[in-house]
Amino acid sequence: MSAAVPLPHGAPVPGFARAQLAAALERVPAARHALAESGDLPLAGYVRRLAQVSPVAAQPAGDLVALVSARTAALLGPAAGARAAATLEAFPAVLTANHHGVDSFAQSLQGTLALALGARRACGAEAAAVVLACAAVPLNNLTFPRGLLGYAAGARSGVRLPVKIPVFPDRYKRDMVCRCAPFDADMLARARARVDRLAGDGSLHAASAAAARNILDEDYGDPAVLALHDYSSQATVVNARVWRRLFREPDTMPALACLALEDIAAALLARDLADPRSLAHAVLLDAPVRDAVVTSLDGAPACWDRTALSRRAARRDPEPGHPAGHAGSVLFWGLDAAGRRVPLDLVTDGAAARLAGVTDAGQPFEVALDAESLGDALKAGRILPTLFTSYLCIAMARNVSCLGGYYQADYLPRMQRAVVCALGRDAGREAFAVAAANAPTTGYLSGLQAVMHRDGADRLLPAGPLEIAGAGGLDAGQLERMERMSVMDAHLGSTVDTVQDVARELVVDDGWHLDIAADLAWTLTSAVVLEGHARD
Repeated sequence: MSAAVPLPHGAPVPGFARAQLAAALERVPAARHALAESGDLPLAGYVRRLAQVSPVAAQPAGDLVALVSARTAALLGPAAGARAAATLEAFPAVLTANHHGVDSFAQSLQGTLALALGARRACGAEAAAVVLACAAVPLNNLTFPRGLLGYAAGARSGVRLPVKIPVFPDRYKRDMVCRCAPFDADMLARARARVDRLAGDGSLHAASAAAARNILDEDYGDPAVLALHDYSSQATVVNARVWRRLFREPDTMPALACLALEDIAAALLARDLADPRSLAHAVLLDAPVRDAVVTSLDGAPACWDRTALSRRAARRDPEPGHPAGHAGSVLFWGLDAAGRRVPLDLVTDGAAARLAGVTDAGQPFEVALDAESLGDALKAGRILPTLFTSYLCIAMARNVSCLGGYYQADYLPRMQRAVVCALGRDAGREAFAVAAANAPTTGYLSGLQAVMHRDGADRLLPAGPLEIAGAGGLDAGQLERMERMSVMDAHLGSTVDTVQDVARELVVDDGWHLDIAADLAWTLTSAVVLEGHARD
């Protein structure tokens, strides 16, 4: 059924949600493959299977485990750090599908819930769900780390969902999460006033509004959180605190450790580049291997486009207003004095090599491609790992399963093939090639929702933290039901977010999501449904 056919919004049209999901997934081969292979599996069992890795690794993962544990302990306490370490040793999987920031996006939050259920099945309630979230993203991206999202409208009709509750003012919206200054008490006061207005005019359900006030006052507004020096750290702490609100008995669920992917990768790379026995040293500093990888991945998704980088460097970019990241960056991003990304290209002068680019202000930026220069630049925060270098040192080197989103399960194996092929051409690198080839790169954990809320017209809509916390949290029976829900049904529950993320052309008007919600109320019988969100 085509989304272009006008429908009486909110009237059940059997099969509409499934047809819309199928149309969206035509653009996402990784999700189609996962559903074809594992669609009938229960959610917790599926996640646990994704953590199975090869015993052959290029490097031990002990330093990664220790680093994640230390970062978690510094922000969330020693007990949380110990739980993260114990879990990664027994359950070597991290979720990399999410964007960093306070997470109220229903789809990514529920991916984290699925990870936690798998970790609990493997390691018990003393486990931790470890999320390494991409932090080189702007505050105004789809997941809205700039503030909170509410998925339940109040008495007012025609409200466009989700409702946005900004914490950071508009001037911050293009700032990267990983380099954003902390939010402060004045911002929280404005956000709370926004909640009151939304609740007052019927745009936000009373229960969601109450949950938002509690989160802003008690979690965001905790003096210890306000005292932190950057938003990335604040987000780790607030996410962990909001997480506990999602459960009637929070001590029966794994803790949440949500850290910035690039920060973890940068710390690992600073060590690896100084170690000739590391995979990163071989791939990034051995010129024939590096050049082969850079050439092989030129134009590949999530990598770099050297033709576009060359145009930018020569100030001949045909789209002057295009975001700086559209061409990608070779191996690392530069960071200018304002913390904005600088796309870099590989430049070779005889035996020397460097990464060079131009800032938005037209100033040259470069760093030499040697262990000392790169290590110093990483430690000083002048460069930032790209997705390629992040996955190189975590998934390919240390054999940790990085469970990604719609596209990672396609582009990460391509990165892996480029690395394996380049290493295989270099005599003496065969062991690295074998180890990198065995690394887990196809893990997919996204596009699913097992928890929904029912509105006053008996439709099933997404549920984020405001809806789950506003309903009093999930009880033991609901969590068990989530564990048993099939991967296919969880994808069906996420149809609204999936289509808006990967196939926005299917969305014909503001009432489109109600047609999905009405169909789901009839067809999605396995979902955990939060009652009590009828219109105020």
